[in-house]
Amino acid sequence: MADIFLDKLSSTSVRVQPRSVLGMLWLQTHFDDDAWDFLSYGAIAISGTDAIDLSQDANQSGLQVLFPK
Repeated sequence: MADIFLDKLSSTSVRVQPRSVLGMLWLQTHFDDDAWDFLSYGAIAISGTDAIDLSQDANQSGLQVLFPK
């Protein structure tokens, strides 16, 4: 089971969706407080480059990230 799901919306935009409590807690340490509500709804989009960086960082932290190509 993935902790974070990164859903490619377009060639330049990726939606960030927490899929576990651990994933949400980890994301909260990487986004501003005012983004937390949007994170919980899966309503945050980031660039493809930022998504790759986020995915690598989360994986190094022991989280399971699903980022289909």
